[in-house]
Amino acid sequence: MDAKKMVPLVLIAGGVAVLARKLGPRRDWGRIIERMPDDAPPKWMFNNITALREEHGRILEQNERILDGLQQLEREHGELLGAGGGGDGGDD
Repeated sequence: MDAKKMVPLVLIAGGVAVLARKLGPRRDWGRIIERMPDDAPPKWMFNNITALREEHGRILEQNERILDGLQQLEREHGELLGAGGGGDGGDD
């Protein structure tokens, strides 16, 4: 089959897939995972991904607090931290 004939078929198949997903039955994945036994691999993956997302959120919040503190110090002192003094400038 040549490419010209495949394009409409691919578009039709894609459209059918989108419609099936939109109009098909809704699944409550949280409840499905909750009903699984604790040793089921999908439940492990779900729990691990959930834990990673929560940890990622905590890390982002901590980084925001650190950045806010550094910006406050910069506003108070009028210069970038570490940009002006003695360090390893390399201009020797």
